[in-house]
Amino acid sequence: RLQKPMDCRIVVFGSTGAGKSTMLNAVLYEASALPTSGWRACTSSPIEIGWSAERLYRGIVELKSLEEWHAEVRSLLKDLQMQDGRVSRSVPPASSKAEFRSPRQVAHALLQAIYPECMEGRPWTNSQEAFRDLSAAINVATIMLHDASWWKGHLERLLGYLEDSRSRMVKCGKPPRQAVPQKKSAHKTLKAIFPQHFADDSVKMLCKVDLMKLLENAWPRPPFVCDDAHALNLQLTDFVAASEDPDRAAIWPLVKKVRITGPFQGAHPFVSLIDAPGVEDADATREKVVDSLLKGAYRILIASNIKRAVSEKVAQSMFNERFRRQMLTDGHLQGVTFVATQTDELTLSELKKNLGRQDMGAQEAGRLRNSKTKWLLFQQCFKGWQNMRALAEESTGSLEEFLSRGDHPSIFCTSSHDYQKLTHLLSQSEDGPPKLWESLEDTEIPQLRDWLHVQGQRYAVDECKLSLGKLQSLVGRLAAICEEGKEGADEWTPDHEQRVRDLAGKMLQGSLASLAEHDAEMLQREVEALVMRAQAGADAASQEAADKLLPLCQPKREGGLQWNSFQATVRRDGEWHQDFNEILSAPMSRRLAVRWDEVFNSLMPQALSRIAEAYKVQLQSFEEELAKHLPGQRGHLLVEPARQMLLSKCEASRREAKERQKQGTRSIKDTTKAQMLDTYQRSFSVSGGPGIDDRQKGVVKGKLSDSCGVSKMFSVVQEGLVNDIKTIVGWFIEQTSQWSGSLVGNIMGQVEEQRRITGKRRDLVKLRVALATPCAGSRSLCEELRERLGGFASALEAAEARQAAIAGRVAGRHLEGRGSSELQPPPNKRRRLAEGDRDADTASDGELNDEEIEEGEAQEEEEQQGEEGASEDEAEEEQQSDGGVSTEGLVGPEGESEAGEESEEEAQEEEE
Repeated sequence: RLQKPMDCRIVVFGSTGAGKSTMLNAVLYEASALPTSGWRACTSSPIEIGWSAERLYRGIVELKSLEEWHAEVRSLLKDLQMQDGRVSRSVPPASSKAEFRSPRQVAHALLQAIYPECMEGRPWTNSQEAFRDLSAAINVATIMLHDASWWKGHLERLLGYLEDSRSRMVKCGKPPRQAVPQKKSAHKTLKAIFPQHFADDSVKMLCKVDLMKLLENAWPRPPFVCDDAHALNLQLTDFVAASEDPDRAAIWPLVKKVRITGPFQGAHPFVSLIDAPGVEDADATREKVVDSLLKGAYRILIASNIKRAVSEKVAQSMFNERFRRQMLTDGHLQGVTFVATQTDELTLSELKKNLGRQDMGAQEAGRLRNSKTKWLLFQQCFKGWQNMRALAEESTGSLEEFLSRGDHPSIFCTSSHDYQKLTHLLSQSEDGPPKLWESLEDTEIPQLRDWLHVQGQRYAVDECKLSLGKLQSLVGRLAAICEEGKEGADEWTPDHEQRVRDLAGKMLQGSLASLAEHDAEMLQREVEALVMRAQAGADAASQEAADKLLPLCQPKREGGLQWNSFQATVRRDGEWHQDFNEILSAPMSRRLAVRWDEVFNSLMPQALSRIAEAYKVQLQSFEEELAKHLPGQRGHLLVEPARQMLLSKCEASRREAKERQKQGTRSIKDTTKAQMLDTYQRSFSVSGGPGIDDRQKGVVKGKLSDSCGVSKMFSVVQEGLVNDIKTIVGWFIEQTSQWSGSLVGNIMGQVEEQRRITGKRRDLVKLRVALATPCAGSRSLCEELRERLGGFASALEAAEARQAAIAGRVAGRHLEGRGSSELQPPPNKRRRLAEGDRDADTASDGELNDEEIEEGEAQEEEEQQGEEGASEDEAEEEQQSDGGVSTEGLVGPEGESEAGEESEEEAQEEEE
C-alpha cells in the first residue's frame, strides 16, 4: 500500500503560447519530453505527466469511442447549419473584435482536421446527408476509431481492389486512368493513410500478403514504449499536434487524454502534472474538463507570458470572480500559484524607459521587472479577494487577515530556455547561449521544482501516516498474540473481561457521545446562518436574473448574441462561452461563497480535529485506568487498535466531507440548469425560416419575463441547496456520534479476541519463538517510521508557517508608514470593479491601469529608499523562501547591495 501510486494532482492552466510545455520540460529536467501544445486552441484533452520507477518512457493515449465521436459530429454539424437548414462546408469569416472563436469556427476547424477531403464544395442539403458523407470517410484519423480486427479486414478489401488477378501482385504507384472507380477510390484512401508507400511516382510491385504485413506495422497504435523521452515525443506528435499537410487528416480531435510516465529526474514520485486544455475557445466540453480537473486538483498553477502576466485576458479570465469563487468554496484558493514565463525575453531600451532608470544592465532590469510583476500580481489577488468578500456582503478584510489565512499566492518568474541551456539540456552551439540569465537561481526553475516537490512530500506524509496507522494496528494485534504466548504470562480471566466492560460503560459509552454535542450545536448555528444567506441569494437571483440574461436575448442589432452563438448555447443546455446557467446562479453563489468557505473549509475541519483530540484524551485516560486492573501491557493492547481506528475514521471523514461540500456548491448551477432545461429545448426546437433569431430568443425571454415563474425556479434551487447543506451537516453529526459506538465495539472485539487467545494458549506457546521476534522488530520499525514521519510533517508545517510569516513581514514592511489602505481600490474604482464582476464573469478583478501602475512604482521606489536599515539576516532568510511572496517579489532587486552597505555603516555609527 505504501508503494501504490499516489494522486497529488497539480493542474497547469494557461493560454496557447504561454510556454507551459517548455516550462514543464525544464521542471522535469528534460529537453523535449512534452509534445508541442500549439494544437490546444481547439481541443479539450489534458496531458498528464507522472514519474515511473522503470527505465522506460510510456505514452498512453485514451481515444474517444466511435459512438462518442459520432455524437460529437452530429453536434458540430448543427453548429454549421444555416437558417435555411443546409449545412455549410465553407470556412466561416473571422472577426478581429471577437475574443473567442464562434461556434461555427470551432465546428469547422474540428471537422476540417478530421475530414479535410469532405469539407469542400457546396453545402449539404441537411445534417443527415452531411453525417452520412462524413461517417463513410476512411482516412488516417477515422481508422483510429476502429479496433485492429476491423482495420485488418478493411485493409484487405482495399488491397483486393488493387491486386492483379493474374500475378497476385499489388502496384503501389498511381492507378491507370481507365481504372474502375473502386480501384481509384481504394488507391486514394491508401495514399492518404500511407503516402510513403502509395506515392504517385512509386512503381513498386509487392505481394498482397507481404504488403498487408508491411502496412499493418506501418501505422503505430498506442501505448508507446521508448528508451528516451524525445523518442516518445516523436511517437505522440500525431496524436497531439495538427498535421503540417492541410490535406492530411489529423488525429488530435479524437484524443480524450494523454498520460506520459517515465523516470524524469525532476519529477516527484507522488506528483502528477496535468497540462490542462487551453483557455482561448468557447467550448462547453472544455468547460466540463476544466471543472472536473478543479474538483480533483490538489494545487492549481496558472502560467502566462511575463509580458502579459498582469494584463493578459487569458490569465485574468482564468482567475476571474467566478473561478476564484469556485476555488474558495472548494478550499483551493490558498493553493493557487502564478508562473510568469519567458523572463529571458527582454528589450532593455524599452524596459529602461518603462522603469525610469537608465543606469542598469540587462540582468538588473530583468530582476526589477520580475519584482514588479510579482508585486502587481499580489495586489491583484488581494484586491480580488476583497471584491469577492464585498460581493458576498461581508467585510472586505484586511491585509493581515489575507496573509494569515494563507490565501496569498506563490509567484514565480521563470526562464525555461535559459535554464535548459545552462544545464546543457539544449546545445548552446545549436541554440545559442542563454539570452539573459547566467545563474540557475535567476531562472527560478529550481525554486518552482522545489515548490512542486514540497506539495508532493506534504501529500505523501498524510497518505503514509494513514497507512502506517493501519499497519501499526495490525502489528499491535500480533504483539498481543506474542504477549499471550510468553511462558509465565498471566491468564486472561472472566474478572478481567468484566472490569473492562464496566470501565468502558463508565468512561466511554456516555462520555464519548457527549464530546461531539458542543461542536454539533455550533455547526447547526452556522448552518442556520448559511440557510439565511441561501434565502437572500435566491431573492437576489430572482431580481437580477432578467437584468443579466435578457440583454443577451435581444436581437444582434440591439447588442444581443449572434443567432449562431445563441443557438449553440441553448442546444448545449445553456453552456457555451456565455454560460446562461452560471449567469443566472451567480448572484446566489457569490452571496454564499465566503460563508460557505468558513463553515465547510474551516469550522468543520476544526470541529473534526477537536472531536478526534477529545476522543484521544478520553481513550488515554481509559488506558491508564485499565493499567491498574489488567496485567502486563494488556490495557495498551486493547486500546491501541481503537486509537488507530479513530485516526483512520477522522482522516476518512475529513476527505469525504471535502468531496461532499465540493459537490454541494455546484448543485446551485446544476439545479438552475435542470429548471431551465425545458426552456432551452423549446427554444432550440423552433422551426427554421425568417425571423428564427427573434423566435428562439423569445422563448427564453418569455421564461425570464415571468417574475413569478423565476421566483419559483429559484425557490426550488434554494430548497435543493438547503437540503444539500443539511445533508452534509447531518452526515457529519452522524459520523462523529457513531465514533463512540465504533470505538467501544472495537475494544470489546479485542476482549473477545483475548478470550479466544486464552482458549488456545497451548498452541500459542508453540508459536512463541516464531512470532515474538518478528513482531517485536515490526513494532519497533513502525514506531520508528511513525516518529520520522511525524517529525517530517512538523518540519513541513514549520517551513510553511515560516514562509507565511516572511511574506506577512515583507508585505507589512512594504506598506510601513502608509497602511494597508493603499491596497484598497478607491471608492469609485471599487464600485466599478463590483459592477464589472456582476456584469460579466470575465471581468478583471483588481486590474491596474497605467496610472495606478506608475503610482505604485513611484511609491515602491520611495519605500525602497526608506528600507536601508533592513538587517542582512532577514534578507537572507527571506531569500530562502522558495514560494509565496518573497522579498525579491515585493521589494525588488534594485539597490539591495547599496542598501546593505549603507545599513552596515549606519549600524557602526549607532554602535559608536
